[in-house]
Amino acid sequence: TLGAGQVDIVEAEVPPLLVGRTVNDVTIPGEVHVIAISRGGKTFLPTLGAAFRDGDTLHLAVLAASADRLKSLLALA
Repeated sequence: TLGAGQVDIVEAEVPPLLVGRTVNDVTIPGEVHVIAISRGGKTFLPTLGAAFRDGDTLHLAVLAASADRLKSLLALA
């Protein structure tokens, strides 16, 4: 967590539902931001148009109050 726990850094595997979708599809301004993608042993800072691939690991900054929303986006709920 960052600050006094208001922001969490989360790591998650890209679910099959999001393969082929873009960073913009999971970005919620002020709540959820993809800060990096790990792919094939390398990590990079993505643009909003970067498409997710099978096997990607997402690194996200998430407002703690938006954790449930992130779970829904990642189809974890």
